[in-house]
Amino acid sequence: MSQSKSPVAGTWNDGQQSADEPSRLGEHVDHFKEHLSAAGQDAANAARSGLTAAQQAACRSMDSAKRQGQEAMSAVSKKVSDNPMVSLGVAAGVGLLVGLLIFRRRS
Repeated sequence: MSQSKSPVAGTWNDGQQSADEPSRLGEHVDHFKEHLSAAGQDAANAARSGLTAAQQAACRSMDSAKRQGQEAMSAVSKKVSDNPMVSLGVAAGVGLLVGLLIFRRRS
């Protein structure tokens, strides 16, 4: 039967395990754990960074929506003050439409 060599250099010596194989295996495992831990830390840092960016974007969006809402309220308030009779007619028309929709739904 032919002997196959391991892809890890120095692992086999004429078909026999070398004496320091268990300690080198332990070193490889430790090295792998260090790399895995570093990769986990990198992933956690990237997630934190992404979360912070998302929170900042959400705050900017909320501030913008709040400002636009306040501007709209100011514009509507000014229109109502400038044209009270037109505003009263629009409100009556909307109320009538809502009333008709509710009445038809119940019938």
